[in-house]
Amino acid sequence: MLIGIGGRIYLIPVNTESNDDHAEVVERILTNQTISDKDACWECFQPPLFYKMHAIIARMFGNTSKPGIHTQMQLGNVLLSLLSLGILYLFLIRLSSTTPEINHAIMSFWLVNPAFFGISVQATNDVTIIALGTMATYAFLQFVKTHKSGWFTILLLTAYVAPHFKGSGIALFLLIGGLLVLYSFRHKTQRIPIYTGLLLATTLLVFNSHYSRNYEKYGDPFTINQIKTGSPPLFDNGQEFWKRPGITSVWSSYFKTQFRSLLEDPYNVNSGDDYPIHRTSFWAQLYGSFYHAQFLQHPVTWQNKHPDLLNIVRVTFILGLIPLGVFLLGIGRGARNLFESWRDQSSWAIPLIHLGLLFGYLAFNIKYSYDYRDFGCIKSIFMLPALVSITYFLVVGLKTLKNRLRFVGTLGTTIINILCIVNLLFLLTDLSRHYFG
Repeated sequence: MLIGIGGRIYLIPVNTESNDDHAEVVERILTNQTISDKDACWECFQPPLFYKMHAIIARMFGNTSKPGIHTQMQLGNVLLSLLSLGILYLFLIRLSSTTPEINHAIMSFWLVNPAFFGISVQATNDVTIIALGTMATYAFLQFVKTHKSGWFTILLLTAYVAPHFKGSGIALFLLIGGLLVLYSFRHKTQRIPIYTGLLLATTLLVFNSHYSRNYEKYGDPFTINQIKTGSPPLFDNGQEFWKRPGITSVWSSYFKTQFRSLLEDPYNVNSGDDYPIHRTSFWAQLYGSFYHAQFLQHPVTWQNKHPDLLNIVRVTFILGLIPLGVFLLGIGRGARNLFESWRDQSSWAIPLIHLGLLFGYLAFNIKYSYDYRDFGCIKSIFMLPALVSITYFLVVGLKTLKNRLRFVGTLGTTIINILCIVNLLFLLTDLSRHYFG
């Protein structure tokens, strides 16, 4: 807990860089420069709500310098990450199928997870979507249990505002909308409020938003700061992809794990010609960035190739297969529960929500990487809006195991937590050295 919470707070002033310059957009708003042209700055293509809110706060406190804006955004992300963890804890203690030991292991797992920790202390808009995804999932589950209008209002609002903070929020909106429609098939009394709310939210999003203006200006509502490089080939080596190879072919990128390469070079290399082959595997990129805070090697201060750290990361990658196995077992059990409960019309909604959000976000991430192909478009943080659902399947997997195997799974998760703490200590040390000289 000390590293997971204290480390986040400590890095608010200590970490002075992020993987993209989001503070520039706020600075442009404060100095009355345009952000409506996607080419005005690197992040100017983003929906403006996140930046406008930070500009209001910055003006309120006279925080107009770029370093000050950066720190302010980090503080906001740290608070949002802790809010997400608080909601996750509420979810866990309300699960009848869990135990205090499992709760402790899983909360520790997320507190020190390198991917979640790392993005929590950077000045980006990613944590906002993670927090909204966590709130929306929890509100959906409570609405299913209670049918109270308050939970439905929270659910609809979080899903609606998400696309206005970041383009990936569209995925959350579509997933929540689709799952609500499926839910209404079995609950006729809920159809009118569900359909009315979704119709209103969709109308506002389509006809009066950042996306409608993008369509009018660029002919593409989802335009970003990169160009689509063309669909990847099915089987060849993808040599026609000249930029920064990531998705070089469908077969090599989505059907190979390249785990050996991941162990040999447990980090990314920002090169167009000489790079580890695991950079072309969608799964290796998700796995690597999930367990190594400095896996992406960006920004510059987040780079460390010390032999001791790399060996610790290699061990983490190997032992991380234990919670991964438990997670996959939980998905299988969850799918079985959905089939059985759907057939007898009992508690089918819970596994449906979790499976829908998990595989929906996975489909979104695959589509995003397929369209843009750059290795920088494959990150585990894009799966974290499904934080509650990922946790649900971890719990289901652990509970499915018999006593001895459950002990092994819980112990393996605890060991992973310790290794992740060491990983974060390297990051804290590196950034402290950079900040204090």
